[in-house]
Amino acid sequence: MLTAVILSICAFVSMWAVTLTYDLSVRSPLTVLLFAACELLFFYAQKTDSKKSKWCAPIFAFFFTSSTVLVKFGNVSAEFENSLFKLTAFLIMASGWFVFFFFLLRAIEKVLLSFKESILFSDSSKLPSWALFLISFAFCVVSYIPWFLYSFPGIMDPDSITQMSQVLGITPYSNHHPVAHTLLISLFCRIGGLFSSDINVRVGFYTFFQLVFFALCASYVIYTLHRFLKLKTVFCFVILAFYSLASFIDVHAILICKDTIFAGFCMLFTCELLRLVYEKPLGMFSNKKSICKKSSKNNSNAGEVFAVIRFILLGTAFCLFRSNGWYAFIMFSMLFLLIFIKDWKKVLIRLIPVFALVLIIKGPVMNHFEIRQPDIAESLHVPEQQIAAVIANDRYLSEEETALLYDVCDISYAKEFYVPWFADNIKELVRAGHPEVISEHKFTYLFLWAKIGLRYPLDYINAWVGLTENVIFPEGDYDVAIIEGVTDNSLGISQSSIIGGHALLKLREILIKFGSFIPLYGFLWSMGSYTWIFLMSLFVILAQKKDNKRIVILLPAITVILTLLLAIPSAKMFRYAFSYAALLPFVFCAFKAIPKETG
Repeated sequence: MLTAVILSICAFVSMWAVTLTYDLSVRSPLTVLLFAACELLFFYAQKTDSKKSKWCAPIFAFFFTSSTVLVKFGNVSAEFENSLFKLTAFLIMASGWFVFFFFLLRAIEKVLLSFKESILFSDSSKLPSWALFLISFAFCVVSYIPWFLYSFPGIMDPDSITQMSQVLGITPYSNHHPVAHTLLISLFCRIGGLFSSDINVRVGFYTFFQLVFFALCASYVIYTLHRFLKLKTVFCFVILAFYSLASFIDVHAILICKDTIFAGFCMLFTCELLRLVYEKPLGMFSNKKSICKKSSKNNSNAGEVFAVIRFILLGTAFCLFRSNGWYAFIMFSMLFLLIFIKDWKKVLIRLIPVFALVLIIKGPVMNHFEIRQPDIAESLHVPEQQIAAVIANDRYLSEEETALLYDVCDISYAKEFYVPWFADNIKELVRAGHPEVISEHKFTYLFLWAKIGLRYPLDYINAWVGLTENVIFPEGDYDVAIIEGVTDNSLGISQSSIIGGHALLKLREILIKFGSFIPLYGFLWSMGSYTWIFLMSLFVILAQKKDNKRIVILLPAITVILTLLLAIPSAKMFRYAFSYAALLPFVFCAFKAIPKETG
């Protein structure tokens, strides 16, 4: 009886938290339905008997609760003037959401106890994996082509124009936008130049390559999941629909930007990780064989060497085709080694060459060709925003602190330039001053940043949330995939649609609007949705008694997310999340145990 009363109180508090968060009227009939749903969920979940839930569920519930409260409490507190009411609202939201997520995760654990892999996976399939690959590739290309022809030579934003000016030799090469990507654009523009002197045609050659490359990557993901994870064909076609019919995918396939190519290499790299875990007999643990030792089976040994080469090449591309890819790979490497510590030789034989290649390319090679690296202002989005928030809120700063900040830039403009969700204004303010002062006195400015933060922690937290809220929470008021055409430029590049018309324009608008009109489908148009999905998948793996080493397959997505939490320049640009959004199908690995032959 006491348990029932406690669970009912918990259900009531959770229902109250939801009504506060989403501004539901307390007289709404939805409150009754919410209370009943919470009651049923909590009674179902409380019977779960799992040792892992003692630490796993509370930790993940804390994250989901924290992200919800950090993002939504500002709107809730604005409705109250009295500090006591604000405190009460905060306690209700924090406790209510924590209880809700805790019991939700416990319920998931209970479901997993009776989950059968045969629902999603099958060892037999009438359709060969290679045939599925070809079908997927053809369908993706056919889906992307109309968008390409309508937007010919491709969608180009200001970053694209900057890279094209480097390709055309107007400005020197810079690694601010990955020079590897800029050189790839240059290669296909040169190929296009063999057929036409028209700059639009030359750019179109690159865009066509990009959409074909992304289609190949998507098809290879489907092939890998079907062949090595044994995912049922019907679910492979669901993934194909995601890659080919989701309009934001179609738009990014023809958007000339580093994010699309980087997403492709993320997909290929994650496929390689999945093969390391699941492929027989070349899995990471298969028969305890090491590629450092000679094998009596030459084919098997050659296969392992080829697997190492694939890892090195894809890992290097992962590092070079986006600036945060390098930092994500560093985090990935530490976790990869930790997870496979017993197979450290196999791990290091893959990681060391990647680090060596990347460091050589980023160092001696780029220095030799005088390729400029991103300046320090580019790497400090979050600290810059945090200090700007303090200034914008008219907080007290000592004369010494003010002088140090003025040595970097004219902070009198900080209040005017500060936009909570957009860091580029403050970045350019710092860049217009003397950012080299920070490089020359790193520890002085690190200490200054920490000292101001200890004095005004809420300003720092709010500034961080302003930049990352759409990454940590699945909602947000921002447009996705509405970009079209070519940014105004002096390079002679302009949109020259091959197909068009009013009907096609309206069709495009409708397809884009579906993302903000259709429930569940619209969930896929949110950056934070993928963060929550990957973390929920991580929980699913940890909550099971099966091999947890599958976590490595989720690491590329999770480490990219972590880099965005440290240095995302804008809260309202979906393309920053596109790389890990494209990795969504890999969550299926959370439900597939590693076969005994390989694990």
